[in-house]
Parts: sequence; structure tokens; C-alpha cells
Amino acid sequence: MKKNVIAFLIVSLLVVGTPFNALSVDYPKKPIKLIVPWATGGITTFMAHALADHLKPILKEAVVVHNMPGAQGTVGANAVVTSKPDGYTLGSIPIGPVVTQPIFEKTPYVHTDLEPICQFSYLPLFLVSGSHTP
Repeated sequence: MKKNVIAFLIVSLLVVGTPFNALSVDYPKKPIKLIVPWATGGITTFMAHALADHLKPILKEAVVVHNMPGAQGTVGANAVVTSKPDGYTLGSIPIGPVVTQPIFEKTPYVHTDLEPICQFSYLPLFLVSGSHTP
């Protein structure tokens, strides 16, 4: 009985201690690139810069926003998909380039090539009409 309890405690410590070992990894060691798939000046760029400014003191490393416009967000999304999977290239990709991808005949990526990490903003959309409409 005593051996089983000791074995259980050792296994529990190994299992519980493993995630903390991952937290001690020295990341990041260089600036992180945050790709925005639109031209400079829009709300997505503004939010990406706000996120980058917030993360810099936490990560102790710069988060550099890169605007990569083209093809309704496909160019920037593809840059994220084809980047080296080392955690140093992230994308601030709105839902548009992800959900519309399956309806296009040819795109350089599929929507499952992108993995959501977090939602850091909420931008409501409104259905509107001209004021002259009855």
C-alpha cells in the first residue's frame, strides 16, 4: 500500500511538473513578426499595434507588425501558413480570409492550415442601408 502511494505521488509530480518545465523555455529570443493581411491604416492594424505594445513588456522582446495586403487577405494569411513553425511569425487574421477560403476555387492554403491562438478583439458588424431607403 505504501509503495503504491509513493509511486502515485512520484508519477503525479512528474505529470504536474512537466508543464512548468515548458514555461522555463527561453522564448522569445528574437522579435516576433505579427502579420496583418491588410494595408496600413485600418482597424486590424491599429489592434495589432495595441497588442504588440501590450506584449512587449511581458515578453521582453519586440512584436513587430508587418502589413501584407493583397487578394482580400490571402497574401498575408498565406505568409503565416508558409512561415517557419517556430512561434516567431503570427498572424492577426480577421475571420474573412479564413471562412471565405472554402468557397474560392484556388487559394494557396486551406482554412485548416491556420490554428487559432486567441481572440484579442471583438468588432461587431452592422447591416445598414442608405438614409433615403424607405
